[in-house]
Amino acid sequence: MNIILTNDDGYFAPGIQALYKALKDKCNVTILAPDRERSATSHWISIREPMVIKEQDKNIYSCSGTPADCTTLAVKGPLDLNPDLIISGINNGPNLGTDIIYSGTAAAARQAALMSLPAVAVSMASLRGPYNYEAAAQFIAANTDIFVRKADPDHFLNINIPNLDKEYDVQITTPARRYYNDTIHTYTAPDKGVYCFVQGALHDVVPEANSDWAAVQQGMISISSIYIHPLNHDNNVYQKVEFTKP
Repeated sequence: MNIILTNDDGYFAPGIQALYKALKDKCNVTILAPDRERSATSHWISIREPMVIKEQDKNIYSCSGTPADCTTLAVKGPLDLNPDLIISGINNGPNLGTDIIYSGTAAAARQAALMSLPAVAVSMASLRGPYNYEAAAQFIAANTDIFVRKADPDHFLNINIPNLDKEYDVQITTPARRYYNDTIHTYTAPDKGVYCFVQGALHDVVPEANSDWAAVQQGMISISSIYIHPLNHDNNVYQKVEFTKP
């Protein structure tokens, strides 16, 4: 099996290195990941500038592009990798619920699914380290065959793993609805530019028994199957609206 590892934390990040170590003796594994941190880049793709691939070590490559770019280059680029599975992570911290809209980790897996490849996004379900990447990597390595065998072209898997050194229970979940309490702090510089800094606060979460957030709060591995196609969930509010014509 040919497995490509990518992420949004950079090819040097401890999470992706732990995955590489856990997988390298059971399959053909290659890292193709950003050359710097690309967190919260969402599904940004590079269409107006070149992307540079550099070999950092045997089977380890950096890319100047985004996580989604790395997936595209893994499939269609010059390295002749022919992936059977793309794994994005292990991310430094959680990607729960609506976080996956912003997540570069999720975007790399989504891009693979859009290209009809089995794909998994993996995150540590904690905001505090030190992270037990090795235990999380062993869980992923033990289940690669399932990820490929049960894959379908319309979904990728979003997995959040508790930062615990024990056997985990696994729950199949749905993404939680999260509300973001960000604030903007500004500074007016001598050059008259107004510099804006986003500062995040703790997120509010809609409590749902089967959500990914609820599962990790109970110390379980959360696995959500994410549909890649935009979908209108029974929102018919505009069907009877008469729009004004200019």
